[in-house]
Amino acid sequence: KTVYFVHIGGVDSSKYFYDATFYRDEVAKPWVMLREALEKAGYQIGFTYDCTQLKDVAAIVSINDGSPELLQHLRRYAHKSLLLVMEPPIVLSQLHDRKLKYYFAKILTLFDAPIDQVKYFKLHFPQPRLEMLPERVEFSNKKFAAMINANKDFEGAGSLYAERKNVIACFSEVPEGFDLYGPGWEGLSAWRGTVVSKWVTLKDYKFCFCYENLTDQTGYITEKIFDAFVAGCVPIYLGADNVTDYIPKNCFIDRRDFPSLAELYHFLQQMDAAAYDLYVARIQEFLHSEKAQVFSSEHFVQTLLKAIQEIDKCFF
Repeated sequence: KTVYFVHIGGVDSSKYFYDATFYRDEVAKPWVMLREALEKAGYQIGFTYDCTQLKDVAAIVSINDGSPELLQHLRRYAHKSLLLVMEPPIVLSQLHDRKLKYYFAKILTLFDAPIDQVKYFKLHFPQPRLEMLPERVEFSNKKFAAMINANKDFEGAGSLYAERKNVIACFSEVPEGFDLYGPGWEGLSAWRGTVVSKWVTLKDYKFCFCYENLTDQTGYITEKIFDAFVAGCVPIYLGADNVTDYIPKNCFIDRRDFPSLAELYHFLQQMDAAAYDLYVARIQEFLHSEKAQVFSSEHFVQTLLKAIQEIDKCFF
């Protein structure tokens, strides 16, 4: 039998499943591991732009695609279809339409709110690495603060785009220095270009602003905070309102604890090496803990493999 993956937005996404180094910081690794696990379980892997001419279907997996065009094709395969929801409503609103439950046997989502263990199930954003880089930079040799984000304005309730711009405006003026990376910011004084590796870049900084695309969404925790963890950089986090259900509060700086950016800056400015090293030690402890393993590539693979096998057993 064949597990089919729907190409995202009509773009060939199969390369993510065959080359762990295809994109920076091994982000394709979880998908390569998933393909290997499916093949080991006896499945063939297929990739398709439409779902009209499929044969011997074990399951159809749609990644962030709940478009009307796809749904029309999935009608005859609703009992064999699995949807992964990994983008927020301000990026892909269609993914959060509850009518999707009529088109998919299971929906795995990063977002906690809809989870009912009947149709909606929890999915954690997979991290290719849960270990700090071996190359460590001493506190005294680290630069002050950085942000790595593309200049994309997602409009909607809870969007953090304006908050990112506020950080850039405020911290670009601090004497300790602030560096901004990512496409679309050309012309700003803090801009330092794009990066080949977030991990390698961030290891040279004490702090990194890790803002999700939106706030006040339970469970929506992406790679942003983990990129800082792997780099041995202390994250300043804003995003999931229940982040401490998943990550200990003493591992990061919670932006919500500071009424203003000026007060946050004062806190960062006053931190000494001893206090900083405690953050790093607690991050290391968390990455090695059982609590962190739900974000591992292995957990991601097991979650999807289980869902696919359960769908495959559906004979009606």
